[in-house]
Amino acid sequence: MKSAFAARLGPLLRREAILAIFVVIFVLCAIFVPSFFTARNIVNILKQSAIIGIVVAGVTITVIAGNVDLSVGSIVSFAAVIALTYTHADLTQTNISMTVQEGRPLLVLSFTLPFLVGAAVGLVNGLVISRFGANSVIITLGALSAVRGGALLFAGGKVIYGVHNPVFTALGGAQLFTIPVYVFLFVGLSILLELLLRRTTFGRHVYLLGTNPKAAVIAGVPVARVQMLTFVLSGLMAAFAAMVLVARLNTASGLIGNGWEFDAVTAVVIGGTSLLGGRGSVIKSLQGTLLITMIINAMVLLNIPSSYQYVAKALIIVAAVYIDIRTRKEAA
Repeated sequence: MKSAFAARLGPLLRREAILAIFVVIFVLCAIFVPSFFTARNIVNILKQSAIIGIVVAGVTITVIAGNVDLSVGSIVSFAAVIALTYTHADLTQTNISMTVQEGRPLLVLSFTLPFLVGAAVGLVNGLVISRFGANSVIITLGALSAVRGGALLFAGGKVIYGVHNPVFTALGGAQLFTIPVYVFLFVGLSILLELLLRRTTFGRHVYLLGTNPKAAVIAGVPVARVQMLTFVLSGLMAAFAAMVLVARLNTASGLIGNGWEFDAVTAVVIGGTSLLGGRGSVIKSLQGTLLITMIINAMVLLNIPSSYQYVAKALIIVAAVYIDIRTRKEAA
């Protein structure tokens, strides 16, 4: 009986390792970390996870396809600056020239331009990578710098604040069962993207492209189009995260989102998505995001210096990569 139970438990734990680790660490934090297991702190963890988690969901798709998008942090900053600039009640304070009716900006731009920027950056990344066979790390690092510079120039090097848009106010403040609505949006988007990967032809193409690009070409997969779409999706998700961030913080600057690309990759790796492509899950990346946020939250509550948080992230990445290597060897 024990051997049969162990035979079933072993594969289950390997398959749901991230969830098992999350439960263990959660219990340990609830027992040993003061003020951790409170309703207010749990909601704070969900808030902190939701926005970066939206970015993580988009990056996951690019990694499964065998690439990585490191431009998402700068897309967040540029999209946030644009969203808040065109939402501001007084455009005479900005360097933007546009039509103003009755002292109000064309608020529609605050909703459309951020997504257009995210999609445009993703499209350029995807075009260069797919058409010229360029390395995604190098190309998206270049995009990171270029878009960050654009965000700083657009904002004039200043911090923009003061949202006067009821939609943003509702997005940032609306709650359901004392939990912000954008947390549910985050979970819903993650589920939709997971279904996109698991239940559609596009999703199957993404996994095949990440597993074996040559086989994908032979199988007739439109490789260039699939790669471009993965980066466009990643850019759109980063833009949406920027909108939620603006709604929550009521501020934006060219430095917002700095370093988010590395946090996103960390969550993706911890969630079990292979950096070599072909294997991964948006839902597992969601779990990885929650795990990182929970660990950092516990360190803050324990008054551990922020420098140690980077060490903790590094150790988690090393452990996740080691597990990924072992898993691939066992599967080979």
